[in-house]
Amino acid sequence: MLKKIRRRVKTVITNPFKEKALRRKPPHSSSPPSPPSPAMSPSPPPPQAAEMHRFRPFLFPQAQSTVLPDPSPFFAPQLLCTPLPTNSFFQNFVLKNGDQREYFHPYLIKSSKSALTLCFPSLFKNPAFIYQIFISDLIISTLDNPNPNANHVISSFTDLSITS
Repeated sequence: MLKKIRRRVKTVITNPFKEKALRRKPPHSSSPPSPPSPAMSPSPPPPQAAEMHRFRPFLFPQAQSTVLPDPSPFFAPQLLCTPLPTNSFFQNFVLKNGDQREYFHPYLIKSSKSALTLCFPSLFKNPAFIYQIFISDLIISTLDNPNPNANHVISSFTDLSITS
């Protein structure tokens, strides 16, 4: 019984490959193949369309979400012509108002309008969940900020860093 099952599985797995190999063999014919007709070849795009594509970057379509807000106000314009990162370490810096806490073990970091706040969190726990309490331990800000209410803008990012 086991031999029959093994033989059947082997046949099912190997047959599709054998059929493809048989289809690839060219038929034997005495006449050479005729060249493709010129009507079949695609025509080149008009030069005007090619120039417009070269100077205008591709913009991803806008999507309205009731769950997640649009993170694009926190990215520089040159970053908006490529896909925005998802599941990145700095994702909370670009969600909602840009002031969500981000956990970098063992610290919590929060970016507000004109400051960066660090916290060594204390834990609040009960049988249902564990919560990290954010109490500002260190605040880094500028003295002469010309626009203290402006949002931070990410100008570049890598897997391990962001530049704002």
